[in-house]
Parts: sequence; structure tokens; C-alpha cells
Amino acid sequence: MPKTRENIAWGAAIVIAGLGVVGVTAVGLDAEQPEPRADATAPSVAANENIQRAEPEPELTPAPEVDEEPVAAVTPVSSPWAPGATFSLLEEYPEPGVPFTATECTAAFSFTGADGRMYAVTASHCGSQGDLVFPRNGETIADYTTEMGHVIYSGLDHPGAGEHDVRPDVAIIEITRPDSLAIAGGEEPAPTVLASQTEPGGTACKLGGTTGRTCGELGTQGEHYIMVDPATEEDVRSIGDTAAICAQRGDSGGPVIAEIDGRQAVIGLVSGTRSDEINGDPSCPGDGIDSAAGSIAFANIAQIKAVIDEVVPDAEFTPVA
Repeated sequence: MPKTRENIAWGAAIVIAGLGVVGVTAVGLDAEQPEPRADATAPSVAANENIQRAEPEPELTPAPEVDEEPVAAVTPVSSPWAPGATFSLLEEYPEPGVPFTATECTAAFSFTGADGRMYAVTASHCGSQGDLVFPRNGETIADYTTEMGHVIYSGLDHPGAGEHDVRPDVAIIEITRPDSLAIAGGEEPAPTVLASQTEPGGTACKLGGTTGRTCGELGTQGEHYIMVDPATEEDVRSIGDTAAICAQRGDSGGPVIAEIDGRQAVIGLVSGTRSDEINGDPSCPGDGIDSAAGSIAFANIAQIKAVIDEVVPDAEFTPVA
């Protein structure tokens, strides 16, 4: 869910509906919406969305299995921002004396195209196409005079496939200033390795701008949930995998990482969170959720790669040896 600056809540994380701007629960979560500041010296972060679990689409007859060579993990030819880089988003440049709201989110990873243009991946509920990206934790108008990039694609803004209009919680940012950003949890930048697919079971960790690195068991795959499109405020259906991992507002878009073939690889990005009395981590405050948080939904690597293939078809990745 996204997080506001006034109330250290999510600004970029959903609760099983889309972490970043959303707070999710198994049935639906109402996130507290902070009032905007009366001045523009310190922005406030956007509120969470309301999410609820959705009924899955009817099962289709599976296609016959085909023997294929396993797809290798890949790494970007260049990564301007490290996984876990944190930033803020605004719809437009703020004006002195006028209240404004900034959404705080986390980047899953970054890459470049064949033409040298630079991109980053985050959660769609963090912002809409055209939103401006700035360093996180700006304190004055001067911190919002030159953007570091802008959103060029936001999955929630585009009609999805199938009868139920399922949309990916994935957004693409074009980076225009590759200046170093702070890394979630104060961690050192790590090499970017993207998994070929998400394996069921095992453990994973996430990096988020609010709670840093937290880890837990992977859960179900293909979970359907309802999110709120920040551009239209309409309910939209999304789908993702789950994990018993603590996350808060501001963690949305952050990388979900697991060990695959002896390497730490990105398997998805934080989409949302939900209250979870059974599997929830009592040490993970709910941030407006009555019961313990600690369960997230995340857009998996297959969804992310599908968006990249559509939006940046010349993206440059190389197989990991």
C-alpha cells in the first residue's frame, strides 16, 4: 500500500489486494484515510485501498502438457535502481502554499531498453500513467522541483483479459534521472536476478520502504482479490500469489525474493496485505487492520514479465549462467 507522510501508514502496499495503495483483508479492509496537510512543506501519503477476496473464474479445461526446455533466470543488462529503491509519486508538481498528497512506494527492480531508455517496475495501485516520481521523504517544495521519472503504464488502468476483467497490479516507470535512491531497510544494493517462474512452497522475503526485509512461508498461487483503481476509484479484479510475510503501507511494489537454484531471485512484487488471525505475525502492526497483519498478495514474475513484454518489447535481459 502507498503510505502517507502524516501518518506512517501504508502509502504503497495493499492488503491482499494490492500493497502500495491498498490494505487487504480476507474479506475486505478499510484503510484509514489521512487528511491532507494545510501546507505544502511536507507531503502526505495516499491512503490504502479497500480490498476483498474475489471468487475465481470458472476453471477451464487445461491445455495438454508440452515438454519444454526450462527457462533460465535472467538479469537486466543494466539496473539504474536496485531492488528495494524507495520513492514518492505525485500527480503533478506541487505549488507553494497549496496542500498536496504524495504516495510512497518501493521499486521491485529496474532495467533498460535497447535504445538506452531506463525503466523500473512497481505496483500499479501506487499510481496512474503520467504520475511523477520523486525521491522519498521530501520535506519542502524544493524536493519536488525535478522528477526522477514518470509512470508510463499502470495495469489497473487497462481492461484485463477474460470475462472478469482481471488486471495485473504492475506498473512501469520510465526513469529520467538515475540518481541513486535509498534502498529499503538500509540494505546494500544487490544484483538483480529475475526468476523464470514462481515455485510453489518454500520461504520468501520482501524488501519494502516501511518495514524493510521481512520473511515468511509462501502460500497459495492464483488468489483472486478486489482492488480499487486509484485513477477511477472503481473496484477492479486482480490475481496474485500469497505469502505469510509482514508488510505495511509504503512497501507496495517492493520485490518478493526467494532462493532458486542457489541464487536470491525476484519472484514478484508486493501488491497488498490482509489481516490474518491464523497465520498473521502479531509483531506486524495492522495499520488500521484490527487483527494481526502478516499475509501479503504479490504479483508474480510471470505477470511482471508479460507487462514488460507488452510495454517495453526491447527490454534487455541476459540469461544467468
